[in-house]
Amino acid sequence: MKVKTSPRHRKCRFPSCKNILSIYNHEIYCHAHLKAICWGTNTDFTHAEKTVKKAS
Repeated sequence: MKVKTSPRHRKCRFPSCKNILSIYNHEIYCHAHLKAICWGTNTDFTHAEKTVKKAS
C-alpha cells in the first residue's frame, strides 16, 4: 500500500513562519499554527510567533 504524500519544500502559510512542511502533512500550516488557527486562540499565535522569531 502506497502512502499519500504532498509536494516537497512547502512552507507554512502563517505570516513570518519559515517551517517547511512534511510530505506527510497535507495541511497548509505547520502543526503549531494549525492548532492555533483551529482553536482560534491568540495565546497560541503569540507563542508560535515568539518561537519562530527565536529560531530565525
